[in-house]
Amino acid sequence: MTTERSADVLLTLARVIHQLETTLFPDQWLFSKVQLAERLEHLGDGPGATQVRMEIYRDAPREIEDGFNAIRRFTEHVPQYQVDANRLKCEQALMCYGSAVPKIAGFICAGGAQEKAKELFLNAINYYGGLAETAQKLDGRRRTFDTLTVGFAAFHEELAKLHLESDEVGGATFHLEEAIRARRGDAASAWERLGDLVEHHGIDRLRSAADEYFGQEIPPMEFPVTRFGFVRNAERWSAATKVADTIWFNGEYKRRITVAAFNQHHLQFLLAMSCVLSVKGCDVDFLYLPSMRFTRRCDTEPVYDSWDERFLASEIERAGGLFEGLQINPIDLRTWEPAPETEEMREDCRRLAHIDAINMETRMERGLEENDLEEIRFRLNLDAACRAVSYFDARKPDLAVLFNGGVMEYGALFDVARRRNIETVNFESSAQRRGNYVLSRNRPFGALDTGALWEADAPHVLSVERRQRLFDWADARGGRDRFSGKGRGRHLPEATELKLMAKEIGLDPNRPIVALVPNLTWDTGVQGRDTIFHSVSDWTLQTVAFFAERPNIQLAIRSHPLEETRSDEFLGQFVRERWPQLPPNVALIDGSHPVRSYELLDLCQLVLVYTGNLGIEATIYGIRAIIAGQPHYSGKGFTCEPSSKEAYFNEIEKVLSDPDRNAVSEREIELACAYGDIYWNYIPQPYPWEYDDFLRSIENDWSMDRLLSKEGFEKFGRTFAFFAGEEIQEDGMIGVPQ
Repeated sequence: MTTERSADVLLTLARVIHQLETTLFPDQWLFSKVQLAERLEHLGDGPGATQVRMEIYRDAPREIEDGFNAIRRFTEHVPQYQVDANRLKCEQALMCYGSAVPKIAGFICAGGAQEKAKELFLNAINYYGGLAETAQKLDGRRRTFDTLTVGFAAFHEELAKLHLESDEVGGATFHLEEAIRARRGDAASAWERLGDLVEHHGIDRLRSAADEYFGQEIPPMEFPVTRFGFVRNAERWSAATKVADTIWFNGEYKRRITVAAFNQHHLQFLLAMSCVLSVKGCDVDFLYLPSMRFTRRCDTEPVYDSWDERFLASEIERAGGLFEGLQINPIDLRTWEPAPETEEMREDCRRLAHIDAINMETRMERGLEENDLEEIRFRLNLDAACRAVSYFDARKPDLAVLFNGGVMEYGALFDVARRRNIETVNFESSAQRRGNYVLSRNRPFGALDTGALWEADAPHVLSVERRQRLFDWADARGGRDRFSGKGRGRHLPEATELKLMAKEIGLDPNRPIVALVPNLTWDTGVQGRDTIFHSVSDWTLQTVAFFAERPNIQLAIRSHPLEETRSDEFLGQFVRERWPQLPPNVALIDGSHPVRSYELLDLCQLVLVYTGNLGIEATIYGIRAIIAGQPHYSGKGFTCEPSSKEAYFNEIEKVLSDPDRNAVSEREIELACAYGDIYWNYIPQPYPWEYDDFLRSIENDWSMDRLLSKEGFEKFGRTFAFFAGEEIQEDGMIGVPQ
C-alpha cells in the first residue's frame, strides 16, 4: 500500500471514529469535533481540520446559548459545588469555541491573511464580551464566568501577538492590557510580554501608541499600566488642592500624618486622601511600596525589582514635583534600611501571613502543602515591618492612616506603630452603608471594638429618634413590619405565602423551624472568634448531627449569599460530604437560593448564629438568637452566649421546649435596638469616593475641586477631621450619630 493510500485510510478512519463517538455519546458531539480536528491536523490534513474548526466556530454559540437557557430554566440555583450537567455542557461549549478560534487564526495566518486573522479574534472578543453580562447574572457563576474570562484573555493575548508580528506596538499594548485586566493580573505570559514592551519602548511611547490604536485617549483605569493615570490625576488633584476653600483649614492645627499605600489601587485612592489632609494643614508622609501584586519574588528576602515595580516607582517620582507647597512627602518604604528582626515581629507577621493566605484563597481549610503563599506573605510582611521600624523611629509621625490595619503590609505597620505608641486610624469600606466608611482608632478594623461607644451610650434607651433611625435602616431591608417590640413566643408560620415558602425549601410549616445562619467559613469576622467550636463548619456539622436525632424539630441552614461569587469553600459541600442524603428534618438552602435570610426569620422559632449580624436583627424583631462564636456584639446583654457545647445544645432544647417562657424580653429588644443603632447609624462615616469604583467616583461624584469647597466640607469635614486626628474618641470604632 502506498504512503498516499495509507494516509487516506487513516483520514477515513479518523472520521469513522468521530461518527462512532457522536453516536455513542451524542451529548459530546462538539467535543468530538475538537478531537476530530486534532486527529486530522496530526495526519497532515490542515484544510480538513480547519473546516471542522469552522463548524465548531459556527455551531458552538448555539450550544452556549442553549446552555445558558437551560441553566435559567432548570438549574439556576444549583450550588457551584454540585455537578451541574447544564453548566458543564455550557462550559464545554465555551472551551471548544475557545480552542477553535486560535487554530483557525493560525491556519489563516499561514496563508498570509493576518488581517483576516485579527478580524476573527476581534469577533471572538466581541462575542465573549457580550456573554459576560449573562454569565455574571447566573448564580454559581464563578465556574462559567471564569471559563469565559480565560478564553477572553487568551483571544486578546493571541491578537496582541499578531500586532507584535506586524510591529504595531499600540495594538499589542492595548490587547495585552485587556488580557491582564480580564484576569485581574492572573495572565502571566501577557504580563511578561507587556513588561518587555515597557522596558523596550518606555511608558510614554506605549501610551500614545495605545491611544492612537484605540482612536482616542483611553480613560484611566485601576489596571494595569498605560491606563494607570497617577501622574495625570496627581496633576489635577494637586491643582485643586492649591486653590481649596480656606474653610477646610483652621489656621492653627498641624500634625505629621503617615498615609500608607501598598498596592496599585491604594496608591491613587490614598493620594487623593493625602491631598485633603494637606489642605487641613497636616504634614503628610505619603508612604508607599510600588507594587501591583500581593505576591512578589522572595528568595529568601523580598526583591523589589520587577518591571512593574520599577514602572510604578517612576510614575510616583514623576508626580513628586507636583506636590511642591502641599506638604505631601512621597516616601518609598524600600529606601529605608530594614531594622533587625525581633521575635515579636516574627510572631506578628506569621499571624498576618496566615490571615492573608486565607483571605487570598478564600478558604479556611488549607493543607500543610499549601503554605507557599503563606511563606511569601510572611516574608513580605516582615520586610515591611522591619523597614517601618526604621521609618517610624526616624520620622516619628503623630498618626498613621492604614487600610484595615489587620491584613497584608498594613497589618505589619499597625503592629509596629502599636508597639511604639503611635496612634493609628484604620479604615474599611462599610458593608452596612454603601459609600460610607468605617474608622477604628488604635484597633484593626477586624477587631470591631465597639466597647467605648457602647459604654458611652448607657443606659441604652430606645428614644423616639433612635426608633426612627432604626426604622429608616430597616425599611431598606424590608424589616419595619417585623418590629413589634415584643418577644416571639411559640411560633408557626400562619400566612399562606410563608407556608408555601417552608414547603419550597423542604420543611413542614406545622412543625417548629430553627434557622442556622452562618458566616462565610473564611470570613475575617470569624478568624480569631472561635469559642466552643473549632470553626464555622465544625459548628454546622455538630448542629446538624444534633437535629438529625430529633425529628420533631427542623433545621434550615442558609449558606451565605456571597459563597457563590467570593468563596472557594462551601458550607453545603461540608454538610453533603457528611450526609449525602440529608436528614429529612434538615434543609440546606445554598447561597444562590432566592429565599433570603430575612425571610427565614418569618418562619423560625429560633436563630443560631456564629458571629454574623443577624444575631442583632433577630433580637430586634423579638426572635431568640443563640451565638456559637464571639461576635462584636457579645456581652452586650441581648443574646444567649453559651460557654460550652453542652450548654449550647441545652439552650436549644430549653428554648424549643418552652418558647413562651424563654422568649426575648422587652429590655433585650431595647438593648439590641440601641446596639444596632450604634453599629448601623453611628459607625458608618460619609466619604466622598466609593472604594471599589474610585476613579469613576472621583470623576463623576465628588471631584477634588468640588470636595474642597464649602459644600464638601459641610458633608465630609468631620470624617476627614477623624483621619487628621483633629477629633479624637476612645480607642476602638469611631462613631457619631448620622
